[in-house]
Amino acid sequence: MRYVDLSAGRDTRDLSRLRLKLEDCVKRGDFAKIAFTGHRGCGKSTELYRMEHALAQEFYSVHLFVDDSLLHAMEYPDLFLWIVESVAKRFYEASIPVDDSVIDRVRAWFEQKVQITDDVSKAEMKLEAGVESKAGLFGLLSLTAKLKSSFMGSTERRTEIRRSLKNYANDLIDRMNELFDAARAGLKSVGKPVELLLVIDNLDRLLPQVGRELFLENGELLKRPKVHLIYTVPLPMILAPSSINNTFDTFTLPMVKLQHPDGRRFDKGRDVLKKLLFARLELDSIFKSPAVITELIRMSGGSVRDLMRLLSYAQTDARVDYKAMIDLPSVRSAVKKTRIDYERMLFPVEVYFPMLCRVHQTKQDPMRPGEKIDRTSVQSAREFFSDLLFNGSVLECNGEKCWYDVHPIVQLIDAFQETLKKLSNDAAETAEDPQPAAG
Repeated sequence: MRYVDLSAGRDTRDLSRLRLKLEDCVKRGDFAKIAFTGHRGCGKSTELYRMEHALAQEFYSVHLFVDDSLLHAMEYPDLFLWIVESVAKRFYEASIPVDDSVIDRVRAWFEQKVQITDDVSKAEMKLEAGVESKAGLFGLLSLTAKLKSSFMGSTERRTEIRRSLKNYANDLIDRMNELFDAARAGLKSVGKPVELLLVIDNLDRLLPQVGRELFLENGELLKRPKVHLIYTVPLPMILAPSSINNTFDTFTLPMVKLQHPDGRRFDKGRDVLKKLLFARLELDSIFKSPAVITELIRMSGGSVRDLMRLLSYAQTDARVDYKAMIDLPSVRSAVKKTRIDYERMLFPVEVYFPMLCRVHQTKQDPMRPGEKIDRTSVQSAREFFSDLLFNGSVLECNGEKCWYDVHPIVQLIDAFQETLKKLSNDAAETAEDPQPAAG
């Protein structure tokens, strides 16, 4: 599968800016602390891997994913434990030497500070520590793997491990930095780039509230490891008032833009998505006509994930109907299935659809005209809008300005069309019957 550069269709240069930020930090002797955001499924992982490959002569990258089961309640001790384990594993598997005396100190610190009251778990950890007491990276890797296993296996143990690590947060970061210093020395000894870059890739799937607690309440702690760090973060984190921009250097990968705010087509976006399909498929043998491709792209809203989802649904429907190729009825069936997927997420109707319609009308503000403005109503609006960004019902677009619109498939939902009609009628009646002037 060939890589397809979608930057012309995104109408942004944030990827180039991100790369320059990393290079500039190296020149200044600083460590980059970057938040990378965008809609889920917009291609962040692909672009990050591509950038890491392009910078392979300057950076040694470790690309890691946190366990999916932690994404509903991630805290900073969890993340730091995963980072330590991932770095140890990468260097062990690559046979890159790391000073054993440093590794022993880091391992000994975890053995001493992490308290687990469960007798079985304590016995297992003591056995691990005794067997691998002088085993360098393998010893540290064995211990962190055992900690992760305890962490994942029991809510009670997870709470204990978190509490232990939080009690010694400064020491934990110091031990991490010792590990990173030793890792850089090991890289230098084997002729590899000494700039260590950690990419934590799936944190954009954190629920908005979990993301706020991790990145905003503990953002300064997340910046203290002495290593280049790229965190993928949930898109709602860029919203005011507690914008992640205040804590990290933030870069956004927008959707592929298919139209301008006024509805005019943006053909560059449509062209790059067609190239993406062409790179993965033999279009002439898969699709009945060019109109099928056009409709798939249009209904994706510029979301690479939804384009692939529609393609998968349409292909399945065509096979169920014993069709040799995907035709327009197959696409319409795929759109229907995707519409139902979105309908299930947008409940209750009375809460989400008025906001969706206002976003569609204004391309910006979800608040009602003339609505009472107070702290509670503003906070509520932000939380609901965050939900819509997170689940992909509202898409953020770039260009001359940042703007939003409702996913084209969501616009097909009956509740959206009925609410939009009602809002339009209410606005027309207000215009025809203005309130008399006071006095």
